[in-house]
Amino acid sequence: MSRPVLTRLRRERFLTLLAERGNVSYAARQAGLSRSRAYELRRDDMDFACAWDEALLESGDLLESEAVRRAVEGVEEPYYYQGEQRGTSRKYSDQLLMFLLKARNPERYGSAAGEDGET
Repeated sequence: MSRPVLTRLRRERFLTLLAERGNVSYAARQAGLSRSRAYELRRDDMDFACAWDEALLESGDLLESEAVRRAVEGVEEPYYYQGEQRGTSRKYSDQLLMFLLKARNPERYGSAAGEDGET
């Protein structure tokens, strides 16, 4: 059985999905590649490897943006009474906020890995 070729379309799909999700297995499957084939292609193609790294950085930025949104803007959650939705309330994540503060300024708030900076 022949291994899938990294066509332009397959490459773009893989990199787009990797940037959106940060998950190699998911991106490879959706692009018609196996995870192991994606890693082979990465190993053999430096341009692809660089684009892969950029996609992972972008996915990290997206995750951080979502964490900030949930911590600062909050999310609407429905509340129910006797089985019927009666409204919503905005929930904020103090835990996410503290994690973000620790990551940005570990000297002031303690490290994200642990208060003493050790893992």
